[in-house]
Amino acid sequence: MSLIELTNYNLVIENTSLLENLNLSISPGETVCFTGPSGVGKSTLLRNLANAKAFSEGGLGITFTEHKCDFLGQTENIFPWYTARQSLTSLGINEQSLSKYNDLVEEFEIAALFDKNYSMLSGGEKQRISVFSSLCLEPDLILIDEPFSALDVPLKLKCIRGLKQISKDRELALLIVSHDLDIITYLSDYIWIAKQDKTVSVHKNDYICGIDTDEFLELRSSGIYKNIIAAISHR
Repeated sequence: MSLIELTNYNLVIENTSLLENLNLSISPGETVCFTGPSGVGKSTLLRNLANAKAFSEGGLGITFTEHKCDFLGQTENIFPWYTARQSLTSLGINEQSLSKYNDLVEEFEIAALFDKNYSMLSGGEKQRISVFSSLCLEPDLILIDEPFSALDVPLKLKCIRGLKQISKDRELALLIVSHDLDIITYLSDYIWIAKQDKTVSVHKNDYICGIDTDEFLELRSSGIYKNIIAAISHR
């Protein structure tokens, strides 16, 4: 059963049609990456889904099953005078909850960040704390806008690997808006591609499946990687 299903859904903002006749769904444990040109409505759709879920009513063409959903936008919503640990505590995440995710703390390289003021963290550090806090809340679905965009490649791939593992272990569904080709190819089960004609095409990511980080890095530096991107974008 799908966690979210869009049926003939039209994304209209201030009388402007951005995306039309969308028929899309996300099931438990699936990771969907949503990509396409800037300005076509990807982030707007993500926010609309988050708002519809928050009001527990869905919307015309949006159907939710009963589940816990979290939304991580590009803007920060944590008090800057809090430490990262205080921010987590304010969300109801205590030390016991943190201890369950020691492996992820190591994978995300965030152990040294917990007692720093949030305002003193870099953009990449804030992104990692934000994604980690959402995972600690144990939702069934996370809607994420541009995660890990501020990270260097080795650390980004470690974070992708950690996120991918926990999503499979917990049957956590992810809908991720991203232009990052590493995230799109390495993390996704399905790829939604928004187009200038206001449609969204769906592609199963059967190019990269079950490989480890070293294999992905080798693939990433080869011509095959570019061919995969071209195939995903144009088929």
